[in-house]
This record gives sequence, structure tokens and C-alpha cells, in this order.
Amino acid sequence: MTLFGHDFGLRFEGAFTIPDNSRAESAPPEFRDDLRRDRTVHAVAGADFTFPGSILGTTLYLNAQYVHYHSFESRQRAQPGYTIVSGMPNLFPWGRNLVFFVEDRIPGGQAALSFSGITDLARGDAFLSPGMSYAFAEGWKANAHYDAFVGDSNGFYGQFADQRRLGLGLRYAF
Repeated sequence: MTLFGHDFGLRFEGAFTIPDNSRAESAPPEFRDDLRRDRTVHAVAGADFTFPGSILGTTLYLNAQYVHYHSFESRQRAQPGYTIVSGMPNLFPWGRNLVFFVEDRIPGGQAALSFSGITDLARGDAFLSPGMSYAFAEGWKANAHYDAFVGDSNGFYGQFADQRRLGLGLRYAF
């Protein structure tokens, strides 16, 4: 889409899920609550934009998406195995989320800095991942990123707040 002389990429998608709970209902009564699933709507709307020219000598790319997940019932448990195993993590990463990716491409195309993340607007928790990459030879690229989970411990991402990880990669493409 062109707006004010600039090109934007747009994305829209949606899904409606109708689960078959017949097997859950035929299970022994103590397991039914862990097996039931809700009817849900999952919708995504997003846009991407590469800033024209350069900012401080670099090219800046932005991608942002809003994700909405809505359950029509309350039969499905957020924590599976409730009647069998305690301490299982919350399984619902989606609610009302903002997903974003920003990449700053350094002139020459060899190096890039990036920042991506997902934040839950309802619970106030997030997953954040700054990174960098460098193309050092024909087809070869090295990258590093740091992943952090922050926020409310009752949220999907916040429940992992004590977890951090560093990822290093080497990639060859031909």
C-alpha cells in the first residue's frame, strides 16, 4: 500500500477454532477439565515499513503486529495437568499482544542490529530479544541475540522471568 508517497506492507489474518471435545467428555471425570478446549478467535493485523533514505547512515526497518486471541468459553484450563501434576506453565501466550521487529542495517549490508519482542498488553509481561548479525564472507553470516522475559509472573512471558539465554549462530546459505 502506498500512503503519502511511501510503501507500507500490510498483513491481516484470522482463524476461528471449533474443537471436538467428544473425547474429553468421554474421559474419566477427573481428567475432563484438563482435556477440554474452547472455541476461539485469533486475529492478526500488522504493518511493515522501511524508512526512506537513511537515518544516521543506516537503513531502518520496522514491523509491528497486533495479535488478538479471544475464547468464547471458559472450559479450557490455562495450566494443563492441573488434576495430575502441579506447577505446569501457563500455556496461553496470546491475548492482546503487540509483536514488533526493528532492524537497523549498517551501510554496506554486512552488519545489522535488531530488536524484537512480544508484549502482552493485558498482563504487562513481555519477551524481549536484542541481537546483531554480521555477514563476513560469501554466504556466511554470524549472529548473536539475548533473550529476556520480564513482567507479571502470572502472564505467559513473565512466568519465565528468571530465565535468560544467549544465542550464537553461524549460518551458510548457497
